[in-house]
Amino acid sequence: MVAIAQLSYSSIRAYEECPLRWKFLYVDRLPEAPRGYFSFGRTVHSVLEELLQP
Repeated sequence: MVAIAQLSYSSIRAYEECPLRWKFLYVDRLPEAPRGYFSFGRTVHSVLEELLQP
């Protein structure tokens, strides 16, 4: 028997955009390719963390 996962806004939106992508992400649990803006965001957070440490 397959467990029913809790649905989030993100998962419902992913399903509406592309059911196959939803399957890959939420059923097969395949990782998504990293996106450039995530890397940028992590870099900004790291720099701010370093600058704001006492």
